[in-house]
Amino acid sequence: MAAVLPEFGPEAHRQEMRDRVRSARLRSAQMRAVAFTFAIFAAAYSALSANPILSIIAIATLVFILAMLWLPNQPPILMFSLFYQWLQVTMVIWQANLRGVDVELMDRTIPLEKTVWYSLAGLAFVAIGMRMAVSGMKKDVAARAIEAAQRVDISKLVLLHVLMTVFATVFWALVGTSALFQVAFAVWQMKMATLFAVGYVALAQKRRLPLFVAIFAFEFLSSVGAFFSDFRFPIIIAFLCLMAAPGRPGFGRILGMVLLCLGAIYAGVVWSSIKDQYRSFATNDSGDHYVSIDSGLARNKLLSLVGDVSSDMAEAGADQLANRLRYVDFFAYTIQHVPAAVPHENGALLGNAILHVMTPRLLFQDKKALVSDTDMTRKYTGLSLYAADYTSISIGYFGDAYIDFGWPGMYVVLLFIGLFQGFVYRALVQMPNVHPLICYGAASSTFLYTALFEVALIKLIGGILSNFLVIYVLGLFFLPAISRLIVRRWSIEKS
Repeated sequence: MAAVLPEFGPEAHRQEMRDRVRSARLRSAQMRAVAFTFAIFAAAYSALSANPILSIIAIATLVFILAMLWLPNQPPILMFSLFYQWLQVTMVIWQANLRGVDVELMDRTIPLEKTVWYSLAGLAFVAIGMRMAVSGMKKDVAARAIEAAQRVDISKLVLLHVLMTVFATVFWALVGTSALFQVAFAVWQMKMATLFAVGYVALAQKRRLPLFVAIFAFEFLSSVGAFFSDFRFPIIIAFLCLMAAPGRPGFGRILGMVLLCLGAIYAGVVWSSIKDQYRSFATNDSGDHYVSIDSGLARNKLLSLVGDVSSDMAEAGADQLANRLRYVDFFAYTIQHVPAAVPHENGALLGNAILHVMTPRLLFQDKKALVSDTDMTRKYTGLSLYAADYTSISIGYFGDAYIDFGWPGMYVVLLFIGLFQGFVYRALVQMPNVHPLICYGAASSTFLYTALFEVALIKLIGGILSNFLVIYVLGLFFLPAISRLIVRRWSIEKS
């Protein structure tokens, strides 16, 4: 069905937009063809591996996710979210294949293969839920974004990003540790939204690309030195821009995506090899989850550690990165421990998650603090975890759904989680009277911090919903005015 284009400009201009939409559809078909070709070769390789059936089903699940969630000329944040979780689920398969052993032999004490099967099926249900939600979107969303990108004054957009960065930093410093934490966090995420908009416009207009690269480099370097690996977020945003921007991807764009992937892997390996030493220094061995010393001292120490990374340390870092990405072990311990030692909760965890969202701390000052993720993991896995000094260890929302309803009842929860995320994405990209690219950026930033298999159910629902509400309120009162400031000739029409 042809996209319905808004009445912008003369007929010649509208025809140009139709051509762009047709080009986007062609590119979508080409990318699907590339994905399926890759899947065929990957499946052929998997058939000769130590775990042929599990490997082939894993590849098929990935193809299913891509087919369900690839939306032409829209930010592929939902697809990326599930791709990353797919990687966390299947990493144990690829590790086992490299060693030439059965998955079960990676840890004989827990049902790893069973857990991988449960998780792959769960990812498919989440993808189905997301697709059901976004299938009802307006047909002209991508066309409006392509049109809007051509009418943006990129200099004003860059200024907006700078102002948003300054405001988010000041606002976080003032209220980031108060009852307004979620509001401050949502505002902080909006600088990633404006970064996405800058990248999309630079690629769509094919101008000021060096300026976007400079802004990306600044965001990357300024995030280096945090307690957690925050440097990955600018990399993900830049990759999403390259994937979503209109036009056929040329050599430069493909090279950019390859370099970002290689850079992310390299940064991940180096970070994995030095993070324990760095965190110990940056927190004065206090066990806190934030940098408590001078930021200049922390960065100097980080640079010193990076310079001292040897080939042996890099090899160990690569193993640590693979083991960190692999996140089915705690779910496997949970399947082994529940209901054998601890009964199913029959919806208690889901109920607590909903209650937590419905009672914001700003209005309910006596609201109880959440039970720590590590304590929850101890209870439902039977593990002691007393060596977890510098991090919080969670089972993940798949495990929470299993604890509540077991198998196969967990898939009902996961289907609704997919629907929930899809509806939030749909609402954000279609915010009325807000520039489409700000909408795209807001959707991307909202799901950036929840695209993890290990996120607890209560934090997944609470985090996405609170961020959505804050951004949507901004969309009602502030973002329309900002949208008018960044355009040259484009006028916002009510949906």
